[in-house]
Amino acid sequence: MNTKKISVEEMAMNLAVKWLKNQGYEVDNVSHNPACRGYDLVAKKIGVEEKIEVKGTKSKFGIPDLYETEWDSKGKVLVADKLILVSFFEKEPKIYEIPRNYFKP
Repeated sequence: MNTKKISVEEMAMNLAVKWLKNQGYEVDNVSHNPACRGYDLVAKKIGVEEKIEVKGTKSKFGIPDLYETEWDSKGKVLVADKLILVSFFEKEPKIYEIPRNYFKP
């Protein structure tokens, strides 16, 4: 019997990958690749590639803080093209897609 608890981050990553694949994307998990600092996934669809940062939360009103590596070198622009937030606050998880331009410097 496997009793290992899965972290909120792992659950969020799994759901984000599944959600993107259901939308027709090919998805690569690059979260452990040092050359891909600042984003977790690369999603490709019809020749377009997007860098995606994934965050998970159980808090009703919170998005986890972004790390320093998730911003450009001047700290003003999100490295990823979009942030996918997976909320586990309600009975069923909800996925929110937030584009880079939503984050103001």
